[in-house]
Order: sequence, then structure tokens, then C-alpha cells
Amino acid sequence: MPSDNSFPKLKEDNYYEWRMLMEAILVRKGLIEYVNGMKKMPPGSPNTKAVLAFSRKQAEARAEIVLQVETSQLSHVRDPDPAVIWYNLETVHRARGFATRLMLRRKFHMLKKADDVSMQAWIAQVRRVAFQLQEIDVDISDEDLILVLTLGLPSSYGNFI
Repeated sequence: MPSDNSFPKLKEDNYYEWRMLMEAILVRKGLIEYVNGMKKMPPGSPNTKAVLAFSRKQAEARAEIVLQVETSQLSHVRDPDPAVIWYNLETVHRARGFATRLMLRRKFHMLKKADDVSMQAWIAQVRRVAFQLQEIDVDISDEDLILVLTLGLPSSYGNFI
């Protein structure tokens, strides 16, 4: 499990990975229910213990999210409610339309290993794009992964394939 600051902050192109790691941090800190909407404001006046405790936890959840985004993303995290922030970030970053699916599929099938990239980094690169596709409900089989991994290798690997 990464420490709180050991993963990249949210920017334009890393939402899927960021969301998974951010969820893990929020779960570990007992704050996920304030983000996913499972925990609701208890009834009572604003000064009751239950309402104050809820508001404090809600503010902690919001702070955790805000501290893990790049400054370019701050306009999406202005709301005081972390559940609204979480929804806004998903709406902005999690495109699922036909054009997005087509663009990611094309990117996946056109991946090529550069000569200066290690095999481990190459596999990670392919898996990252596969993960992005799976996050928008595109099925990626093991055969798809193997095909992209092998077809994307330089000709110097011809004897191994």
C-alpha cells in the first residue's frame, strides 16, 4: 500500500489509476463512506455532537482528495461535500463514449516498444492501457494482451516470438 504521498496526484491523464489509489487511502483512513455517499448527515442541529463529528470527517475526506490533485484540477474540487467532488471528478475524467472507446482501443493496438524501454516497463505500459479500457467496460482478454505485447515488440525480438 502506498504511503499517502507516494502516488501521482490527479491530472488530466491518470484518473483511473489515481481513483484506485485514492479509494485505498480513503478506505484505510475510514473516510470512504463520506465520499461514496454511504454516510449521510445525521439529523439534528449543527451543534450536536453527531453533526459536528460528521462534518469533521467530511472535511477530512475532502482534504484528503484536495491534497492529491494537481493545481489544474482544483476547479473540480471546490465543493465542500466530498461526495459531490468525487462525482464531479468522475464526470469530468471518466469518459465512456464511443469516441473514447475507439481512441483507447486504437492506442492499445498500436502500442510499440521503444528500444530504450525495458521489458518490464513495456509490459506495464500495455497493462496500463488495458486497465484504462477495462475501466470503461471494454473486455480485454489474455489473448488481446499477448497479441499487443508481441506485435509491439521490435524486429530484434523476432527469434523469440
